[in-house]
Amino acid sequence: MAGHVFVLGARLEHLDCDAVVIPTDAYFTVEPHWAPALGIGDHAAGSDTWYDLVNHFRPGRWNQDRFGKASTHVHPKTPKPTWFVDVARYTSGTGRADELAAARTDLDALLTRLRLALEEMAAELTGQRDGDSGRSVPLIAVPTLGVAGGGFGQIRGEVIRQLLRTCQEFVAQNELDIAIAAFRGSDLAAFQAERRANDRSHGELGDDLTAARDLAECAREGRLALFLGAGVSMSAGLPSWDGLLDELGRALPDTPRLSDKASPLDRAELLARLYAEEGTARASLGQAVTDRISGHDRYGVAHALLAGLGVRHAVTTNYDQLYERAMADQGHSALAVLPDATTEPHEPWLLKMHGDVTRPESIVLTRADFVGYQARSGPMGSVVQALLMTEHLLVVGSSMTDDNFLRLAHEVIAFNGSARELGTIITFQVDDGTKRLWKGRFRYLGVGGAGTTGSAQARRLAIFLDALAMYASPPLHLLDERYSNLLSDRARPVAAQARELASAIHGLDPVDRTLFTRIAEALDAPLDTPHR
Repeated sequence: MAGHVFVLGARLEHLDCDAVVIPTDAYFTVEPHWAPALGIGDHAAGSDTWYDLVNHFRPGRWNQDRFGKASTHVHPKTPKPTWFVDVARYTSGTGRADELAAARTDLDALLTRLRLALEEMAAELTGQRDGDSGRSVPLIAVPTLGVAGGGFGQIRGEVIRQLLRTCQEFVAQNELDIAIAAFRGSDLAAFQAERRANDRSHGELGDDLTAARDLAECAREGRLALFLGAGVSMSAGLPSWDGLLDELGRALPDTPRLSDKASPLDRAELLARLYAEEGTARASLGQAVTDRISGHDRYGVAHALLAGLGVRHAVTTNYDQLYERAMADQGHSALAVLPDATTEPHEPWLLKMHGDVTRPESIVLTRADFVGYQARSGPMGSVVQALLMTEHLLVVGSSMTDDNFLRLAHEVIAFNGSARELGTIITFQVDDGTKRLWKGRFRYLGVGGAGTTGSAQARRLAIFLDALAMYASPPLHLLDERYSNLLSDRARPVAAQARELASAIHGLDPVDRTLFTRIAEALDAPLDTPHR
């Protein structure tokens, strides 16, 4: 089985993966902003001992190879196996054309070192399936190499094209996945534009690729809302609803066993009583849930891809804060988390229907919680119903067995009749009966793939979301000349004219500039800021 290249907005220190690539130079100069990814904390960054500290990571053959795995004598908190690659350029030309040629020569050398590092990583990681990560295929995280301190910033588009091609060629021959983490919004847009122009990596999705395009159009038009279930957080190693109940039950001595046919709500109700009777510091089921989930702070590929869709309204039944962290890493630090926060105009919000790990008393899990939900949380249900009536709701990672959501949906269906589909449900497998049950109300897509199970299905879901994010990405790179070589010969002069128009509008006095506000907003995509 071939691997897959994901492209997403993320920070390496926050992404759940199996190994990471950290850029440096021939002298093993590791910049302080990589401290969190190395697990050594921001407090060490920029200190007098910083370079002495990171020197302990230096691979044994660094001077000869200029790539390699971090030394075994590393900081004990280093979270993931780490490889370093020299990404700096060392030659220069005498003129612009000569300068670009020299940069491309150095880029070829950089990519050769990356391929050799990936070969080492594949040899170590291949065969590690369903381990702590629960992934069917190992995942390597790679940043956009060389475009900052490496000196390749002026050929940013060429770096993106060649880095993407190198990774795609490698995974085609190896059973591992690569996540290219683009921190800057313009880099992410350039990667996605290049993939749209030359994409062959999503062919396995078949007809589902058309559905990804349709949903992407909804996202671009601002008509898409999200409903996120436990299946999304499973991509980061958190348990399903049933899995969480199993873990909470095992943590107690002599937990009575209910029938295999018992509802999860009744299983949770029993656990709530047992935890209350235990009389310890964790004498509440909500606190036990918090203890299990709150320490997990690395989001999965699915979180990053969903956060990159630019959706303003989202609802989740998850208690964790992984979607919030993924949104913050893509420039949405002002995300309002309802019901506690206050929304701001034009800023995104997330409604947490079943509580949050920061407030154990808010967690909804038991039969009693669900029975009293409407009385306690009626306004939250109204928000969900407003989304169902006004937007297209994309349901991801939910089995559609949540009693609260089903009641809200059926009330909207009874009110609207069959005026339109309320949304799309992305799941692993779907039977004909379920499709018939929801026909005209929700569109069901089973993207798990025939003959796949468990973590392999979760990976297929992530590949679908990767296609969706690729098609939904706005062209935030068009006004930056450093990406111009990614454009066709016909589009390049048009982009140049757009840059000139944007510059002319910015040069107007404030009164005249207001006449061109809408045009300026369409042109003035942020170029070198984190994702927005």
